[in-house]
Amino acid sequence: MNGINVPGYHLHFISDDRKSGGHVLSGEIIHGKVQVSRISDFRMVLPGGDAFKNAALNSDYSKELKAVEQSN
Repeated sequence: MNGINVPGYHLHFISDDRKSGGHVLSGEIIHGKVQVSRISDFRMVLPGGDAFKNAALNSDYSKELKAVEQSN
């Protein structure tokens, strides 16, 4: 999944009102519920058209990803 998704395990959150969410970068659970899903199948639907067909998808963005994931 490297290149399609963030490599390795990572956690997501979503607010009760479903207006915000994202990656959990650090934290501590004081009260709440944790749900874990196991994915055994993967399907990706890609957009058609020239914009996607001509996109440069062969770049390594690992440094940019690391900077975003570690920023506050």
